[in-house]
Amino acid sequence: MWIRPLTRTLLGAALVCGLCALAIHALGSWRGSAAQDADAAEGEAARTQPGSAGDDLFQGKVVCSLKRTVVMPVKGTIQRMAARGGQAVRKGDVLASYRIASDMLPGLKRRIAAVQVKDMEVGLSDLEKSLTLLNGKRRELSELVRKDLGPAQGLRQVEAEIQAVERQRAALLEKLRIEKDVVRDDLEALREQLGGSLQAIGSNEPVHLVAPISGLVIWVSPELREGAELPAGAGAFVVGVMDPMLMRAQVHELEAVKLSVGDSAEVSFESLPNRVFEGKVSRLAWAPLTPALEQATYYELELALPNPELALREGMKGQVALRKAGER
Repeated sequence: MWIRPLTRTLLGAALVCGLCALAIHALGSWRGSAAQDADAAEGEAARTQPGSAGDDLFQGKVVCSLKRTVVMPVKGTIQRMAARGGQAVRKGDVLASYRIASDMLPGLKRRIAAVQVKDMEVGLSDLEKSLTLLNGKRRELSELVRKDLGPAQGLRQVEAEIQAVERQRAALLEKLRIEKDVVRDDLEALREQLGGSLQAIGSNEPVHLVAPISGLVIWVSPELREGAELPAGAGAFVVGVMDPMLMRAQVHELEAVKLSVGDSAEVSFESLPNRVFEGKVSRLAWAPLTPALEQATYYELELALPNPELALREGMKGQVALRKAGER
């Protein structure tokens, strides 16, 4: 008889434990959802924050207004370093010198020799000779046929051969023209890559890496040092224009519709306290970054910031107070 009350007691305890587990799981799910919502709200606030007194406050990062990367056109060994990070350079200035790797020279010499063009020119010369002989033979047969001393079929056969050779000649001329254009463009690109001269391929003299634009050397490869061998295509330097600088940011659609190109802004940086930089909106995208319906709509904004003292550097994050045109 004592078994039945004990069974009821155990079943009741199990039911209570199950209800407690369900309550704990529901509480954990609610807390996780609340944390995700809080993180999302914090991310939205970081991208753009509504200002006060007519200002729009948001954050952005600074980049150079123009950048060009200098790469190794062919494999080579660095002989001399002529520029360092932060150095001002002008277009054409030597940044470093290197010597072309010996295993690269045969292929470069073949590119310069343009053997395929010469082979086509020889083939064209042979066709010209054949055409000259066939034209002479046609004149002789024409005279014989006119005097009824030769068969007309022989003349027709020679004329067919002449037409075939002329078609071959026309096709080879077109192919030769295209090949010459390709070789010319290839050599011009190679000459530019090798610092303006192809003499180093024959003499194996040092070749120069030169600045493609005027600006500041903002990056130097950590592998770039005298005696180092770099492969073709390896980045060596980055030269950037740092006055003006550009600040890129993302603004919510509620703020984007109030802005236009030319609006002025004040930008401050945590790394440069007590300094305010004046800038203007130089570009405002008309297409959103993410067109998905379930995501918030943001537009890319770009500010131009004068930087005559070169106080701003790439990657610096700043706070922007942007005012509409006509506000002071």
